[in-house]
Amino acid sequence: MRHIACKGADRPINRVTYNHDGDLVFAVSTDKVATVWNSFDGKHLGFFAGHTGSITYCDVSIDSKLFLTCSFDGSAILWNVETGKQLLKFNSKDFFKFCAFNHDNTKFILVTKAKRGDTSLAEKTNYNNSLMASVYVFNVPDGIREHEGECIVREDCDHEFRVPECTALSLDMNEDRFAFGTTRGSVIFFDIEGTHRAECSPHHSAITSLVLEPNGNFFISASTEKKMKIFTSNNDHTVIKEWDAGIIVNGIGYFPELQVVACAGGEEASKVTQSSAEGAEQFATRLFHAPTGIMIGMVPGSFGNVIDFAVSPNGTSFLVGGHDGYLRIFHIDQQFVRAIQKGLEPFEPEFVTAAREAKENAANKEEAQ
Repeated sequence: MRHIACKGADRPINRVTYNHDGDLVFAVSTDKVATVWNSFDGKHLGFFAGHTGSITYCDVSIDSKLFLTCSFDGSAILWNVETGKQLLKFNSKDFFKFCAFNHDNTKFILVTKAKRGDTSLAEKTNYNNSLMASVYVFNVPDGIREHEGECIVREDCDHEFRVPECTALSLDMNEDRFAFGTTRGSVIFFDIEGTHRAECSPHHSAITSLVLEPNGNFFISASTEKKMKIFTSNNDHTVIKEWDAGIIVNGIGYFPELQVVACAGGEEASKVTQSSAEGAEQFATRLFHAPTGIMIGMVPGSFGNVIDFAVSPNGTSFLVGGHDGYLRIFHIDQQFVRAIQKGLEPFEPEFVTAAREAKENAANKEEAQ
């Protein structure tokens, strides 16, 4: 397995993602800067500088021309991917946690940090006395991709609605709606107009990660109780598989061809008091066979807890964004595929083998002297 380490920031990376074609990877960090690389070789392609606070989330349009970021500085920016130019900026007094385009990229949403306010929605969704977040909806302006003038600055949105305190976000392509993971372990579905469409409760504690598998058949979720669950994407939202991940999961991905769920997370390095080997396991990417829930291996590589994780659109690589400020790109090789297809035998990536052998050789030389 080929592993590329890209220095993304001096402080933790908050979000990593691929573009729709999978040839570009993006990361945003607490460092106030967003970065883009070539996914194949890790070549650094540029920065997006303009925020004055921690950038919390990002998304890329399907045509890879628009890049959306939001921040705790109270702003969200729509960028030109090719030039890095700011096209549209929204200023607010709110702290933003999430942002995302809708299914056809004609609109985008911004989700604020939760606060107390209007309780009408809380009463409708059995979230009495809950903190509520605002969701701001924007139309993507016509011709914005070709915009060459000054950055358009806005201080109002096109539409707004409220949701319970949000800890995870996923776009449900089947219904053109958004799935919001909450602090209570439920997932609430709203369409782009703010209509409450459905709700389910796969967990009993705060959801830490939520993704829709590429074919749209089911969601995969994780929570602070270290549980992972697979539930159907239809309106029944039936839990069809669950297992103990063994760690707090901050990011999930799915490889459809291999039927493998990958996840990563772990506690902060300062809280890991075990041996170095056990500590490394906390930060490794864990691989589970989706039909059985059996863990089939680990892929080490991070030197701190993982904050976000993503699988490429074609399922041939994955990203790990860490607390150490590095984005790591792992390209899957045939050894990886064969290990799974042979009956889930344990395996060791080539770069790990090389590092282990080098360490053993050095130790042998010291003993010889």
